[in-house]
Amino acid sequence: MNTLRTYITLILLLLLSPAPLSAQGVVTVKGESTFYGESSHSLADCKRFALEQARIAALAKEFGTTVSQDIYQRDVQSGAGESNYFSMLNLTEVNGEWLSDEGEPQYTIGHDSNHNYIVTCVVRGKARKLTNEAVQFDAAVLRNGNERRFADTRFRSGDEMKLFFRAPLSGYLTVYLIDDQRNVYSILPYTNGTDGIIHVARDKDYVFFDTAKGDPQYGEPDELVMTVDGDVERNQVYVLFSPNNFNRALDNNNGAGLPRSLSYEDFTRWLNTARKRDPKMGMKVMHLEITK
Repeated sequence: MNTLRTYITLILLLLLSPAPLSAQGVVTVKGESTFYGESSHSLADCKRFALEQARIAALAKEFGTTVSQDIYQRDVQSGAGESNYFSMLNLTEVNGEWLSDEGEPQYTIGHDSNHNYIVTCVVRGKARKLTNEAVQFDAAVLRNGNERRFADTRFRSGDEMKLFFRAPLSGYLTVYLIDDQRNVYSILPYTNGTDGIIHVARDKDYVFFDTAKGDPQYGEPDELVMTVDGDVERNQVYVLFSPNNFNRALDNNNGAGLPRSLSYEDFTRWLNTARKRDPKMGMKVMHLEITK
């Protein structure tokens, strides 16, 4: 009788235990794309465009596409203005979601007869089929202002950066910044915050990195001033939100007044795991360009 009870208990545990990650539809995908630059495109522009196109090619191949009347919008900016290099996908949406890169993207760089760059990118990564579970939220980088109308992705050295955020559900928020050298900085929570994560209320407008609109419960706001060493630098801001509490990436303390940091490899591993475990976690990536 005891043996039978034990057997039944084991079956119940197996039935009630969470499904393994591999059963949640996360797969490894590979994509390749060639971007043909114009005279206004720098090598960094072409590499970034080729990478994004390769990711979309991988998602389309694995999960297919859906024809719709929605315009596929990007926040990417270049010296020539807002990029429209995805115009061929304006009436097509891929049915997959890119979670994280797997290893470094591989680039082959050439030139056409006018000395414009021709960049081919091959990328591997983790992806999953799109669902309606991920929470949609509003987030925007603000330049020299603390209202939504100051949203911008083009900065000059010395400009202040703030962040607008609003979500339809109460939940948890964290923000990372990646620079040109792929250094990853944890910029929210603040450096003097006492909690490892930011809890936000639904339907409330937040402005972070601003002393005038700072919420005391999050600690003294850090003020972010964008700087550049050369002529131009391109950063990425990752905003991650979920109605479920989650653990941030393990990072390093860099001393008083400096944001915590971690390697790009550790960040992508954490991001991949976090988004696999929590299908409700939403992500928005904003590409920033800082010039002199």
